[in-house]
Amino acid sequence: MNKLSIYKASAGSGKTHTLTEEFLKLAILYPDNFKRILAVTFTNKAAGEMKQRILTALNQLVTNGGKADFYKVFKQAFPDTSEIELIKKASIVRDNILHNYSFFSISTIDSFVQKVIRAFTFEIGVQSGYRIELDTERVINDLTELLSKAIDSNKNLKDWLIRFAHYKIDSGKSWDFRSEIKELAKEIFKEQFQALETGNNKNESENFIEILDYYKELLKIKTAFESGMLNLSAQASKVIDNHQLINTSLGRNFTTISNYLLKTLKEKTDDKYEPLKTVLNALDNEDAWYAKSAKKDIKEKVLAIYPELNEIVRKALQKLESGFAVYLSANNILANFHAFGILTNLAELLPTYRQDNNLLLISDTTRVLKELVAGNDAPFIYEKIGNKYRHILIDEFQDTSGFQWENFKPLIKNSLSENNSNLIVGDIKQSIYRWRGGDWRLLLNQVENEIGNEYIKKQNLETNWRSKKNIIDFNNYIFDNAAEICQNIFNAKADSFSEEELNSFGVNITETIKYSYQDTFQHLPKKGNKKGGRVLLEFIKYEGRSKSEYREKILDKLPKTIEDLLVSKKYKAGDIAILVRTNREGKTVAEALLDFMSSEEAQMKYSILSSESLFLINSYAIRILVNSLYFINNQNDNLRLKALLTELAKIKEPDNYIEHEQFSEEVDEQKNAFIPSIFFDEIESLKKQNIFEICEKLISIFQLQNITDQIPYIQTFQELVKEFGTNEMTDLEHFLKWWDEKGKTSSVMLSDQDNSLKIMTIHKSKGLAFGVVILPFFDWTLEKEAFAKSIIWAKPKTAPFNNFKLVPLIYKKSLAKSTFKKEYFEETLYSFMDTLNMMYVAFTRPKEELLIFAPDETKQKEIKTVSGLLQKLVSDKVFVTDNNNYLPIPDFFNASTNIFDLQTTSVNKDKQEDRITEKKFELKEYPVTNWQQKLNILHHAKDFFIESIKYIEEKVNYGKLMHEIFSTIKTENDIDAAINLFYFDGKINGKETLLLKSKIYSAINQKDVKDWFSDKWNIENEKAILTINGERRIPDRVLFSKTQTIVIDFKFGKKHKEHKKQVIEYIDLLNQMDYPAVEGYLYYVEENIVDKV
Repeated sequence: MNKLSIYKASAGSGKTHTLTEEFLKLAILYPDNFKRILAVTFTNKAAGEMKQRILTALNQLVTNGGKADFYKVFKQAFPDTSEIELIKKASIVRDNILHNYSFFSISTIDSFVQKVIRAFTFEIGVQSGYRIELDTERVINDLTELLSKAIDSNKNLKDWLIRFAHYKIDSGKSWDFRSEIKELAKEIFKEQFQALETGNNKNESENFIEILDYYKELLKIKTAFESGMLNLSAQASKVIDNHQLINTSLGRNFTTISNYLLKTLKEKTDDKYEPLKTVLNALDNEDAWYAKSAKKDIKEKVLAIYPELNEIVRKALQKLESGFAVYLSANNILANFHAFGILTNLAELLPTYRQDNNLLLISDTTRVLKELVAGNDAPFIYEKIGNKYRHILIDEFQDTSGFQWENFKPLIKNSLSENNSNLIVGDIKQSIYRWRGGDWRLLLNQVENEIGNEYIKKQNLETNWRSKKNIIDFNNYIFDNAAEICQNIFNAKADSFSEEELNSFGVNITETIKYSYQDTFQHLPKKGNKKGGRVLLEFIKYEGRSKSEYREKILDKLPKTIEDLLVSKKYKAGDIAILVRTNREGKTVAEALLDFMSSEEAQMKYSILSSESLFLINSYAIRILVNSLYFINNQNDNLRLKALLTELAKIKEPDNYIEHEQFSEEVDEQKNAFIPSIFFDEIESLKKQNIFEICEKLISIFQLQNITDQIPYIQTFQELVKEFGTNEMTDLEHFLKWWDEKGKTSSVMLSDQDNSLKIMTIHKSKGLAFGVVILPFFDWTLEKEAFAKSIIWAKPKTAPFNNFKLVPLIYKKSLAKSTFKKEYFEETLYSFMDTLNMMYVAFTRPKEELLIFAPDETKQKEIKTVSGLLQKLVSDKVFVTDNNNYLPIPDFFNASTNIFDLQTTSVNKDKQEDRITEKKFELKEYPVTNWQQKLNILHHAKDFFIESIKYIEEKVNYGKLMHEIFSTIKTENDIDAAINLFYFDGKINGKETLLLKSKIYSAINQKDVKDWFSDKWNIENEKAILTINGERRIPDRVLFSKTQTIVIDFKFGKKHKEHKKQVIEYIDLLNQMDYPAVEGYLYYVEENIVDKV
């Protein structure tokens, strides 16, 4: 019986190789079988690499036979098959793939899901030709703008927003709530929210009343608790005043207790209500109110006031015990509840927004497929796209989301029931995309539980083919022990749970971290030279609490460290990667390196590649183009003209750097020196062209096409321009608005062969490998930072919070004392796993050297940071055991220098060979030609081409054009806007615009036709009708009233007998749907003939 193979694949263990091998074995078994194999991964790069590996392996087997890399694999899988027979089968598979490439189903999960969705556009209620919207921020901005327009007409919404503003002011914050609404609105696109969300069939008024009642209940809890504490504080103040002890010093203990009563209870801050140990010890213990060494008069004064204050302390502690958890819960929900209340309004706008813009959000697609699969037979769903998959291979499974698993699970179950093999490959330790929906719990135990143990075959890939021996040994020791330490720290925090509460988590949270890292040990390959390698850790001392001093020391040390790697060790810049947590850190590092290279101290210069340097807006060629476009759009914009002059001056006079402020207001004299006169001569002509052609002309005018280092930026920019023209209007003003909002943050993608030092985030480094990896700022916390303000979506289980099925919580320590304790510790566990996984991904990127700079944390009593964790592991021999598999890592730590250095002095003979790269193709010139000398760029449908004004009616695609225009017109008032849209999209020119307007105005004002375009009807243009056989029929126009229905088909050619059959079918369908008095007409527009059917 075939089983689902689950490969636990640690870093560098050959995941892609394993998938390739499995695909090839399945394909060779039955040469046409490749059509029945679905392999999915998470990036286009990985999918492309896997396709290339498969075809290369097949080609090698065909050409090299028994000498091919995969020959032994095939021979082991098919021992009875001869070499000649294997070559023959490989040749058939290779040719079948090449001749049927569209059936070569290796893609990203998103691409596969979208392919399925497009087969079900009618069922999910979207029109064919819809687009996928990736920019959720833009959607949120659009929805927020629509919401703001509805304020005056929606009293409930207006009242709620006023309450929101008052709440923020009462909390000492700005009344402006827009940023909070937008921030929380991002959550509705996340799977964590969608997985918990339940259907809502109530109308807007009912929702508002329910939200308002819930809000009042929460506010009542908050106010009652705070008022109670405030009242106790007032009582304490009165008692102290009565005893005339205000501002009297009665010792440290009494001061601590009185400050708690007089100050803390008045602060209304949930994380400060909890008393210190001095206050807790003081209850019913008069000796704890003063020091043993206190003078007699002080003791007498304290003991005199003790009975009254002790009673107030008792009441405060009783109130904390009875109501603090409920108060904390209410307070946490309220922090986001006003914004949450508006999510309902935003969610109600979303379906209309999708329909009006004919789009699906990228976050919609997986959920939509999940709903389709849930309501249908899964194999049928996937067969509708033209394929029936027998084998499912899933890569990077640790990054798979719950919804994605729900979509693949029925396929895998069906495949297993037919005794077919399936495979998933993943590594919990490399799960660092939880914020994107990745759920490592699937690989931990959920798949096993849902598929069944009897259908699972577990295997570990234990050989590290990437790194040198010292790096492997270091990581084996570090992560085996780090997991245990992190588990112990977490368990100490979560020790208040009962056994019943622990069981409610679904996983054993007291063992999860250790269990996830139990397969961390890796072996060296039996063949090949993997000896050597280096791991260097330097823990830098700093004063005070701020770590800025240690970072400054690192930024001073880093350039010299890199120079040593380049000069002394002969590495190339492209061998080195600097990994950081955030883009801001990357920018800081890049600036430090560039500053050093411009100093006299620098021995050499090298190119740097960072996320900042890849932004299009950081390219001077793109700044020239964009400033030119702004000036063309508004020739009174002298600021843009100055900016353009500045950029051009930098090119022509690089040694005479000019800031744009140096150009005077009168720029006429300066502009002629730097800007070609043809630019000003061509402005009016350029305004009439579409955006792509404008940019092509500007590239030529400013001769940017020959600047080699700018070509990647220009290529990427023009690709964005073309994509914009496909999805949006192609006029200049719309493009500039899009550029300002979104386009300027676009980046260029450069080749992996680029020989530049890389600066990137750890997230972006996943799946990559580098000769040397440097971690300059290894200092992040084990738990999530307090300022992160992560949202946890929770289903309340206790009253009164369970009056709402779903609430947003802010992750903060006070939640541990609330009724949402379970949700808090679940998120804390995830936080520990995120941190450890981030550390693992970073440590496993290098092939030869790992260099880490971290702050010295020896003064810290507890381990709270990754630097403290690492320092403990490399310096404390308590973790060293008799297990010979592990290198005694602490032996390589020098306590006097705070440096850990594990290296082998022997020369690596393979070093230079490893760095031999393929000769790369480099584009020396960006090709531009005059737009009048080439074919027009086709936008949108790209299925028609109109060239001349004369005899436009004779063009082959004239009918398609007219049908498309008529589909956008409901009444006469729509004609101008409809035709202008086609003009702005580059589909027709100015003269054709005038001709078509005249023709269409005339056509719809004919005697028998005019009434069809009046506003008395409910009008549907080109809406599909589903027949009982599941087929679709799409009439051009249907008019509805209470007493009559009219169906119309427009024809732009000659009469044909088939035309009447179409309309008769439409009439029959509408009659079957019980529409009143259905009539049908054919309108032959060119001949001005109306035929009643």
